[in-house]
Amino acid sequence: MLQVPYKGIPLAVTDVLGGNLRAIGVSSARRSALAPDWPALAETLPGFDIDAWLATLGPKGLSEQIARRLHEATVRAMAKPDVQSRLATLGFTPALIGPADAAPFVKAEVAKWAALVKQAGILPE
Repeated sequence: MLQVPYKGIPLAVTDVLGGNLRAIGVSSARRSALAPDWPALAETLPGFDIDAWLATLGPKGLSEQIARRLHEATVRAMAKPDVQSRLATLGFTPALIGPADAAPFVKAEVAKWAALVKQAGILPE
């Protein structure tokens, strides 16, 4: 397998659709709306789920009121059609979680990747 870095999903999709590459699937747990004919690798390898995520984080001790207000502002922004359209062209499917679920999510992601790094024997350079 050869890694071919791209400056974004749309450029990679353009090359695949143009016949320069052949897609074997998407690494997220579910098929992508951007390329619904490409299978999710989890369809063949149950539990396979490598997905990018973005988060808005605040400092330790941030008040619940401020966290809630930031979350509500993010939800409003993400609901705008132009934002949804732009995210879709970049290959993002927003899945918003609230402040109460953010810390457990990040903790689980750190644990998942730490275990995979250890299992693979990857060491810092």
